[in-house]
Amino acid sequence: MKRVLLGVLALVVFATVGAFAKLYKFKSGNLQVDIPSDWEVENTSGKLSAYSPGDVALFFIEEFSEAADADDEDAGKQLILDYITADIGSDYETGETGFETVNGLDIYYVDYTYDDESYGTAICTTFVIMAGDSYSIVTIDVLEDGYDDYEKVMDKIVGSLKKIK
Repeated sequence: MKRVLLGVLALVVFATVGAFAKLYKFKSGNLQVDIPSDWEVENTSGKLSAYSPGDVALFFIEEFSEAADADDEDAGKQLILDYITADIGSDYETGETGFETVNGLDIYYVDYTYDDESYGTAICTTFVIMAGDSYSIVTIDVLEDGYDDYEKVMDKIVGSLKKIK
């Protein structure tokens, strides 16, 4: 019985780790990130895009050299808001904003929601991250209907962000 239980536990651990088995390097941003193996990923020199099955959750990293021009936190926040507006327009609702550290990397973030006629409401976070001398902007976008299913997955993805060694 013990062997069966250990075998089941090993399978559960393997399946959980296996779901995040693909490590991607975004060299222009000096970042690496783990993306679930069943997601569609496009990795070019200027952008890394990852889409969950059914496009319920999206994860993007892009070069963001404009962040070097921000003199303070307010200027950095405004750069993020300008980026969001350029991406989806001005019809969004801003939530929490702030500063955090993830794996020793400082990030400034803006939480927001917006409505899309085709897909419904999206719950998003966009943040600027600096790794070495490179700035990147990261966006997490999850449809409200799938938020409960993808919240922990997105937390794992963001928690896996590290500077390339």
